[in-house]
Amino acid sequence: MENRKIHIHKSKTLKLINVVSIEVKLCELDNLSHVLSEIIDTLERYMMQMGTKPVGPLVQKISYFVCDNGLLGTKRIFMRQAEVFIPHIEPPYSVSRMINVPNCMYTRFVGEVSNLQHAYSKIKVIAYEDNIKLNRDCYTVFIDNDKDRGIITSDIFIPKIA
Repeated sequence: MENRKIHIHKSKTLKLINVVSIEVKLCELDNLSHVLSEIIDTLERYMMQMGTKPVGPLVQKISYFVCDNGLLGTKRIFMRQAEVFIPHIEPPYSVSRMINVPNCMYTRFVGEVSNLQHAYSKIKVIAYEDNIKLNRDCYTVFIDNDKDRGIITSDIFIPKIA
């Protein structure tokens, strides 16, 4: 039987350099995976057009907002680190020399993507039990995707409120 234990660390820092990002607000979930895949591909092509290559894994920051129709929507910021800093960038893209997110609860998840929610939930349960206040933002670093086995490896960071 495989090890399905999710270990939580209470104080990790997410640090990214030369970050190119795009923000996407979603109120509708139709064709979500296709739309997101297209946005990520476009981001990576744009980076190459600007003379640099994406390095490292895709990082996604998720936060929530109320849509005009009253339903809960997601704001996703897709981030890729670049080989070199791009000093001038055009909307809808943005660039940061460094993103530093300290004092996060953290776990590495290895398993089926359909079970990724359990890692987020465990962080939130541990925070609740230990009376730790969390920011509502979640950062997911997509380390690996073994499509043959249907297994992903992701690092999850949820910042604590000081």
